[in-house]
Amino acid sequence: MTRHIAFSLALAGLAAGCHPKIEAADEFRRGVPREETVQVEIPKRGQALTVEGQSRALQGLPAEYWALTFGVSSIINGGAAFVGLLVRTVIAHPPTTISADQAVWGPFGGQGLDPIIWKVTVTRVGDHKYQYTFEGQSRINPGPFVTVLAGTHTAALDDQGDPVEGFGSGSFTLDWDARQKLPLANPDEVGTATYSYARMPGETATLSAQFRQVKDKDKNKLVDVDYAYTHHLGGSGTMDFSYDAAAQLGMADGKASVRSRWQPNGAGRSDAKLTSSSLPGPATASECWNGVFASQYFARSWAPILNYGTEATDCVYPTAEFSSL
Repeated sequence: MTRHIAFSLALAGLAAGCHPKIEAADEFRRGVPREETVQVEIPKRGQALTVEGQSRALQGLPAEYWALTFGVSSIINGGAAFVGLLVRTVIAHPPTTISADQAVWGPFGGQGLDPIIWKVTVTRVGDHKYQYTFEGQSRINPGPFVTVLAGTHTAALDDQGDPVEGFGSGSFTLDWDARQKLPLANPDEVGTATYSYARMPGETATLSAQFRQVKDKDKNKLVDVDYAYTHHLGGSGTMDFSYDAAAQLGMADGKASVRSRWQPNGAGRSDAKLTSSSLPGPATASECWNGVFASQYFARSWAPILNYGTEATDCVYPTAEFSSL
């Protein structure tokens, strides 16, 4: 999807150039979030690890639950990247039409071999509050535009009442089912993802996301996944996620929830809980890692013989804290 949007935007750029509508459209440009506004930041090494690459946790090796948390952040940031593409569109080019309360970019694209025509609309709905839509139309089988991305954004203001770039609050929905109605859709990209966020200057940033009926390619089934993220001033943060889990990390398949916490230097802890029809009760696991993400403590309720470390001395957070998702 992103590849074909980018091609359309490039064609639009060829026809852009200087235009008096650019300055008049600045307030509408502030009506969409920047990519960093809705991006998740997880402490990382030089390269992310994959959970599948490790058979079980070993003391001193990269922590599996840190790797799992880091991997989850890339899923959430996929939505942030799409929003970033939208922002670059409305910043780089003048709108096609503009009125007192609305600016429209496009329709554009649909030239040469590009099979999709795109349109971006930003509408003022309140003081420094805007709604936006990103719509596509098939060039092969022309029909109504379908909304692939839609959201609402309220800009954060400085002491003078001016919008602060990269800050604000709002929500948006990515609709992959709608994208399936357009040419060259990825058959594995289905369902929807709804994000809610708040990132204000000098405050804790929060983001939640609900993925509904998206495809789990490993199990070839549709699943629901929930996420909640906080980023505190100074660099500490938390990540919660709940999902339909395949058997992994030595645990049975079932409904799993994970809460990860970390300090500014990267040291952190994850606490996981899994419920499964194959288990008589919930299974729990906790892992702690140091500032270079090496596993220091691991406790499994179902296999204590594999446990290692001392919770009181090896964990920056000495007590378990399970997710409420």
